[in-house]
Amino acid sequence: MAASNGPAIGTTRRTIEQVGTTDSTSRSSLALLRHRLDENIMMTLSRAAWLYRVLVLVLGLVLFGPTGIYADQAQYIYDDLGRLSQVIDGQGNVAT
Repeated sequence: MAASNGPAIGTTRRTIEQVGTTDSTSRSSLALLRHRLDENIMMTLSRAAWLYRVLVLVLGLVLFGPTGIYADQAQYIYDDLGRLSQVIDGQGNVAT
């Protein structure tokens, strides 16, 4: 007598056929699940696209923003009464 390791082939075939013939409630549930999954995928893709756009914008502003536009440092000198007496610009020019 041979030992059986699993169900007979006929039993397996019937099980697959039974699974294949689902009722309309199961099919509509499956369709709803697929629809929700598609919505989640689209939402994730739209979030990724939004994040990509923000990243490109920030990098563009940092890399191509205003560079080299620095004002010369001026030195302001006040007298004992707190009045402005001299201004020396970054190139050493003095205004009194």
